[in-house]
Amino acid sequence: MRKIKFTNNQMEEIVRLYSSENKRPHCIGKKFNISGHTVIRVLREEGVKIKKVNPGTLGFKFSKESIDNVRKSKLGKPSWNKGVPLSDTHRKNVSLSLKGRVITKETRNKISVSKTGVPNKKLLGRKHTEEHRMNSKLSKIKLYEKNPEIKKKISETLKETYKNNPSIIEAQKKKHKNTLKEHPEILINMGKKHSDTLKNNPQIIERARKKHRQFYIDHPEAKEKIKEARAKQVLPKKDTSIELKIQNFLSKLHIEFYTHKYISEITSGYQCDIFIPSQEGVSQKTIIECDGCYWHGCPVCKLNKNPLIEHRIEIDKKRTKELIEKGFRVVRFWEHDIKVMELNNFKEELIVQNKLRGFRR
Repeated sequence: MRKIKFTNNQMEEIVRLYSSENKRPHCIGKKFNISGHTVIRVLREEGVKIKKVNPGTLGFKFSKESIDNVRKSKLGKPSWNKGVPLSDTHRKNVSLSLKGRVITKETRNKISVSKTGVPNKKLLGRKHTEEHRMNSKLSKIKLYEKNPEIKKKISETLKETYKNNPSIIEAQKKKHKNTLKEHPEILINMGKKHSDTLKNNPQIIERARKKHRQFYIDHPEAKEKIKEARAKQVLPKKDTSIELKIQNFLSKLHIEFYTHKYISEITSGYQCDIFIPSQEGVSQKTIIECDGCYWHGCPVCKLNKNPLIEHRIEIDKKRTKELIEKGFRVVRFWEHDIKVMELNNFKEELIVQNKLRGFRR
């Protein structure tokens, strides 16, 4: 804790009040917005003898009856400092006294156990607005992007609290049982995968899409913020085997390229697999897409039978059309073609091809 510096006039005033007027240290401290301990420290530094405390009061403790009487007398009465704003010096002193203070795990566990099941009276019955929920979500996303270590720390602390406090787990189990009693329709889809429910209920897909679209219509700012955040991200973190093979071919042909470049020229902006800028031998800006047979719905392999794959195919078509309109050249390779492809075949395809590939669906 930092030592508070005093001027010579203040030091003389403290000594005068203590020695001549016989005032106690805590009374002097109120005048200068400091504690009684700091007053005693100042007096000792100035060489003033500290008066001894009455030995009759040392070790004195109030009885339980007297403590109860004091409590009863103060019940229903407001405190003396209620509504009184703290001074700037007092706030600084409080912050300095709490600086560097570390709460132990035992005290944290005790606080969490004491607060479990106890509702907050100030927030009881209130509901957050949609704007407040959106702002809180976006603020968390930004915080985790800037400081990913915070997310790890939160997960680690939660794991430790659940291990050390089995009462929290029991309380959550009780809540879960109550929700199942109130909403028995949850049990219908429990234990099932999303694919089963979607195949049996195509109406769920339409509802989800409508909600998704309506959300962005009601909150256009959220869509722009998500786009800006997505443009900064690099996904996937690791390139696939087919992407790496095409990258090796390009490096052998001495063609300059960029991976996962964000294309902002079109309305549905995204990160392409490989971007080749215009250079010697390449007159037009080129985008190469390495389409996985499962994720992009290959008509030859037919691996993905999910009805949502049609939406994925429509997005790919829309993006390629917009890219061609903006002056890009788009080359798409299927996964089964890349696995068998050699360097000469790739060179021929890259030179000869001037139209779309892979949209014979």
